Amino acid sequence: MASLGMPVSDTTILRSVRKSVTAQTNRAVVRIVGVDERAWRKGTTFGTVIVDLERCQVVEQLADRSAATTADWLKRHREIEVVSRDRAGLYADAAREGVPQARQITDRFHLLKNLRETIERQLGPFEAPIRELRSRSKTILTRRSKW
Repeated sequence: MASLGMPVSDTTILRSVRKSVTAQTNRAVVRIVGVDERAWRKGTTFGTVIVDLERCQVVEQLADRSAATTADWLKRHREIEVVSRDRAGLYADAAREGVPQARQITDRFHLLKNLRETIERQLGPFEAPIRELRSRSKTILTRRSKW
């Protein structure tokens, strides 16, 4: 965290987030949530983080990354209208089961990732000819500057 200019450890930040989640006794109605996984321990244990996207606050941290646990939490919050999630089918299943009336959307990060991958697939066959044209144009420009 020091490399990010934050003089605290990862554990301190995680403890602070957990404390703020448990301290929220008068929670407002949550309408738009973001659901994503989070590594509790680097590369080994994963959990689920649920964020109120209107208030930019962590609402809940679930102990595991399972559709059943996430669906159970969502069932207790029927007021949810929108679930923003990644491309994993796990959270899609949880949202369908927990809040079937809610609209599911892709989060910005994965939306841009999908776009980039699609563009790469579409332009992939043209990569070699573009590189070849670029080198030819450099040669032509070099010859013209010598004239």
